Amino acid sequence: MKLLKCLWLGKTTDWLEEQRETYTYISFGSALVDKPFVEDKYYILIFLDHKINHPAVEGKIKKGDLVPVDDLVYFTIGSSYR
Repeated sequence: MKLLKCLWLGKTTDWLEEQRETYTYISFGSALVDKPFVEDKYYILIFLDHKINHPAVEGKIKKGDLVPVDDLVYFTIGSSYR
């Protein structure tokens, strides 16, 4: 298994229509240094306080931008650490 390095742990707020949603996320990337020219990808776990049923979230799941791990945890890959 590859070594992982946590890069960022945070809490942020987004607005879905007029509903304020706060969630916690952790961002991590590979800590391998033997491949310096590999594209940087950051793996992000998103932890929700409650399940969100909204068309914008459902659309991101259908496109594959968000992958549900369970009802309150999602996974995505980003180009930046936060």
